[in-house]
Order: sequence, then C-alpha cells, then structure tokens
Amino acid sequence: MSDRPLRRQLADLLAAPAGVPEPIPQGPMVLYGAGGKGREVLALLRARGCEVAAFIDRTGSGNIDGVAIRKPDDPAIAALARADCPVIGRGIHI
Repeated sequence: MSDRPLRRQLADLLAAPAGVPEPIPQGPMVLYGAGGKGREVLALLRARGCEVAAFIDRTGSGNIDGVAIRKPDDPAIAALARADCPVIGRGIHI
C-alpha cells in the first residue's frame, strides 16, 4: 500500500493559505507559562506596544522583566479574570 495519497494530502494542507489571524486584544493580557516561549511572547507583545499584566505559572514566584509570575489560584489572577483580561498560551484561545 502506498502512502502517496497521504503525502499529497499533507502537501495540500501545507500549501493552503493560512486563516486570518485573530487581532491582538486591546488592554492588558495574561500569559500562560513563564518559560522560554512565554518570555518570547512577552518580548513580541511589548514590541507591539501591548501590556502584559501577569504570567500564570505553577512556580508562582518572582517576575520576568517586571511582570509578576502568579500561581493559577492566586487572587490577583482571579481579579484579572473578572476584569475579562484575556489569557494567551499554548492551547488557550482568547
């Protein structure tokens, strides 16, 4: 059995135009994860003039470039959620 049809399907998917990206939300946002990718996203957002209010991370301590790292159950995170502050992270949709 040949895998040619599967390869063709993959090639078609990769050649298809990407969907329209979602706009970056206005106002402060929260980043989920304070690791390497979270730091990269922080830098990208700041370069575009966006405000990052906090990181959510299980470590929940310290800060990165002045942005506090909070545990998921931190009351400050609950307050940001009540204020409809969007959360950005892998597998999380705004």
